[in-house]
Amino acid sequence: MGQRTSSETLAAIVVAFWQRRVWSQADLARETGVSPRAVRRHLDELSAAGWPFVREEDRPHVYWSVPNGWFPGGVPLDPGAIAALVHVLMRVPASSARTKLLKAITGHAPKVVVDALDRVIPPRTSEMEETILPILLNGLAELIPLRMHYWTASRGTFGTRTVSVQRVLLGPPTRFVAWCHAARELRWFRLDYASAATTDDTATFHSVDDAEVDAFIGDSVDGFHGVARVPVAFFVRDPDARWVARNLPEGLVGTSEDNGLYVATDTTGLLPIARFVVGLGAAAECRTPELAKLVRELAAGALRGAAQE
Repeated sequence: MGQRTSSETLAAIVVAFWQRRVWSQADLARETGVSPRAVRRHLDELSAAGWPFVREEDRPHVYWSVPNGWFPGGVPLDPGAIAALVHVLMRVPASSARTKLLKAITGHAPKVVVDALDRVIPPRTSEMEETILPILLNGLAELIPLRMHYWTASRGTFGTRTVSVQRVLLGPPTRFVAWCHAARELRWFRLDYASAATTDDTATFHSVDDAEVDAFIGDSVDGFHGVARVPVAFFVRDPDARWVARNLPEGLVGTSEDNGLYVATDTTGLLPIARFVVGLGAAAECRTPELAKLVRELAAGALRGAAQE
């Protein structure tokens, strides 16, 4: 059987009873893709939480049912709400979950919306992201440490990391902030650098104060957090400034001035900003010494690389 997260199993059980009132425990296990023991555990938990499941035995079988007219704790949607939901799903990356939801609701959506579905190309996502993202979100929701097989770009190698996920920033690229149990500090991670993830039952989840996590993200630029926090500023002249204003790295905001755009912040993300400024060439002017120094080093390295060809 394939591995399911706890939240995925609970959702699959609810959907199954939405479709059919009575299930044998064995059939429900096959339907949801987990073991009969796991199904029994989840049903017992739902029953204890107040869900109206009825258990009956007819040896060797065990049956579970819900009352007639039962509706699983949701809110019925009117046509306008269904149309809004379809519009939201159109912007979600393609996945089996997106396809399943669209199939479930398009029969109730306005025809003009349904007819447009085949002409909308959703954002792309990888098979690996579709596999790992639910595990990542489950670790965040249920406060469970995760063990990852992860590519470390600075070393150019794969290694094993145990992390406690604190924030998930959906992409592309999808990034997340987590407490690294080995480094004992907050770190940025990219989902597409992970080749596998599972729960780590040997570790205890480490919660970080929300204010500390928010400050960590606020000090970062484009998913990068350095050691030192420094003032950074640069100016971009027109006409390039109009393009730069729409394409600044995540975490930066510009102010329009005469003949250009001024960007200033205090950040630990000096490196990605310097790389961005180097790419602007003569259109950009550094206004702080730390940025100017790193831009010169990066530009000199690029020139040396170009001279070798």
